[in-house]
Amino acid sequence: MRKKDGKYNSMDNQLNQDEKELFGRVERAVKEDGLIQFEKKVKQTFYAKRSNSQLIAKIAAVCIALVCLSALAYYSVPVHKRLFNSYYQPYEDQTLKDSYRGNEHGEENAYKLYASKNYEKASTILLETTKAKPSDFEARFLLAISFIELKKYQEAEMHLQILLDAPLNFYTDDALWYQALLHVRKKEFPLAKKLASSIGTSSVYYGASQKLLQKIGSNQQ
Repeated sequence: MRKKDGKYNSMDNQLNQDEKELFGRVERAVKEDGLIQFEKKVKQTFYAKRSNSQLIAKIAAVCIALVCLSALAYYSVPVHKRLFNSYYQPYEDQTLKDSYRGNEHGEENAYKLYASKNYEKASTILLETTKAKPSDFEARFLLAISFIELKKYQEAEMHLQILLDAPLNFYTDDALWYQALLHVRKKEFPLAKKLASSIGTSSVYYGASQKLLQKIGSNQQ
């Protein structure tokens, strides 16, 4: 749109470019977990800019489109994957950012890499750690979560199962929860139910596991 002084407003040009990129994500938004990234892009594109009547109208139009796409995206994803996406969150531990474990000899710190969401590099180092010290359950658990984030689900299951096969340890409940979610994702509801049912009342995952069990039950009927 041309202004009265005959010059184009750079904000309008940038907005149009962002809109093109935003709507170019529509097809991806209706697949599995693309909607989350789509919603983030909406916020980045519009809410950071100052309000005016023209911008508000554009925001309203996109919000209407987003509501329609949300419904379409939600129901286009199979129910077992919707359940996984609803309950899965990567494990977070703020103490990892200040950890000096793993870099005694000056190498990159896998724990800090994990905390900064650099899962690719973290997984490489954590894998070597577990090979050198199989009993390092913390490294193995973080490796499993890194693999989930990298969509290497089979590898993640393998390392979580090693934790579950080991004697009772600090990460047993964590392994039960994430392994249950991975079975949900594969529509293996009986296995997921068995694992989620094993999570005790004192676990931080107990409340979520009970809700998940209810959802599994309703989807098996």
